[in-house]
Amino acid sequence: TDEWRVWRYMHASHAAENGSEIFRFAGNTVFPNGEVKMALNVLSSGSKLVIYGDPAGAKQFYAKINQTVCQLEFDAAWQCSIPLGDHTGKLELTLRKADGNAAYPAFRAAAVLKK
Repeated sequence: TDEWRVWRYMHASHAAENGSEIFRFAGNTVFPNGEVKMALNVLSSGSKLVIYGDPAGAKQFYAKINQTVCQLEFDAAWQCSIPLGDHTGKLELTLRKADGNAAYPAFRAAAVLKK
């Protein structure tokens, strides 16, 4: 388990299965403001954040990376890569539904990869 390395908070989110893989929707029809929060550790500069999605959800979503909010979109492989530049240390990540989108995004994982 990664519980000792990664902190997660999943308000109004729920898990589902797609074949043999589990993913989590950020939000639901009862609590549409759902989110998935986590804290990751960036060990070296030049790393990138990769968010893995699932086709069961929406392609567009909001991400709050530390204090910066941006609207992102999964590529054809249902991945989204964000370069982290010189940032090292704690990275706080919040994932939620994009405005105006009826579907909720589905997330499989988020990881910090070294350059």
